[in-house]
Order: sequence, then structure tokens, then C-alpha cells
Amino acid sequence: MNELPRKIILIVLLTTVFTSAFSQLKYEKESRLKRTDIPPLANKMIESLAISGKIKWYSEESLTGNTVEAKFRYNEKNYSLEFDNEGNLQDMEITIDTTEIQENVKEIIFKKLESVFNKYSIYKIQVHYPGKNPEILSIIKNPQKETTNNVKYELVVNGKTGNTTKQYEMVFDNNGILTEKKEITQKNADNLEF
Repeated sequence: MNELPRKIILIVLLTTVFTSAFSQLKYEKESRLKRTDIPPLANKMIESLAISGKIKWYSEESLTGNTVEAKFRYNEKNYSLEFDNEGNLQDMEITIDTTEIQENVKEIIFKKLESVFNKYSIYKIQVHYPGKNPEILSIIKNPQKETTNNVKYELVVNGKTGNTTKQYEMVFDNNGILTEKKEITQKNADNLEF
């Protein structure tokens, strides 16, 4: 057999294995942004919401690239709006409590967590709305308008399997089906909480 096809096959296999392993990790590093570094389009959108509280701006570095986030508290909830570097809205996340998930969906999520881990604790739950959702900004001002269409639930879970406990981000669709599970690899000081 010719040596070139063997090398090509080996490269393809190694690339596939590396890409698969790489995509199963989540890394985020946030740092505060100066007002002059905020994309004008993102700033204009946030200003249009007329939020009375303080808005904190962050640059977020991840394995998939860099984004800009606006974080604020409104109506007793924590919001995070994520933008690309040009200022286009990518998504909105709202921190929620387990009681705010529909009962049947919550039951499916908990059953999945019990099947994946020997023991687990939920650190944070966020409902995730994609940026292309036309109702996304109206949800902030009118929470009764929230919809379960296209929504995802992102859970940060401390999960134990065997003798090892790790932190994971687990994403569930609006039916409670697990769509992503990534091990979080970060130093606590790298991610700013509010």
C-alpha cells in the first residue's frame, strides 16, 4: 500500500478524534469592557430597553470565539444578552429557578441527570432564547410573553460519576431532551458572576 494514503487516513482519523474531544469541553473567560469598546449596535439595542438598573458589559473569550455580553438585573431576574463583535444579538439568557420549568419537562430533565450521574447538584439554570427570536426583547419588558418555542435550558451541574466530580454545562431542548453536555474547564476567577 502506498504511504501517502496511509498518512492521509491517519491525519483524518486524528483530526476527527481531536475535534470530537475538543467539542466536549467548555471554556469561558470574561473580562469587563470599557464603554468605548462596546459595539455601537449592541449599546443602542440595550439603551432601547430603558433598563433602570446598572448594565455591566463583558468581553467573553471561549473555544468558539469572542463575544460581547451585557448583564443586568431586571424584575428580580438576571439577564445576559450576548452579541457578536459587530453588535448583532446572538442570544438571551435568563437565570431561573427549577420551579419555573414546566413540570413534565423538569421531570424528563431530572430523570436524565439521575441516569448520567451517581450524584449531582444544580449550580445554575438559565432559559436560553436564540437571538433570531423576534419576541426576544419584548420578553424582557413583558415576562408573561415568554414562550417555550425554540427555548433551551442550560444547566450548570456538579456531577459525580464513580469517584470523580466535575462541572458540566448541559443543554436541554424545550421537551427536556439533552442536546449538549460539555465539561467546564475554567478557573473560578476567569468567569465573572453578578
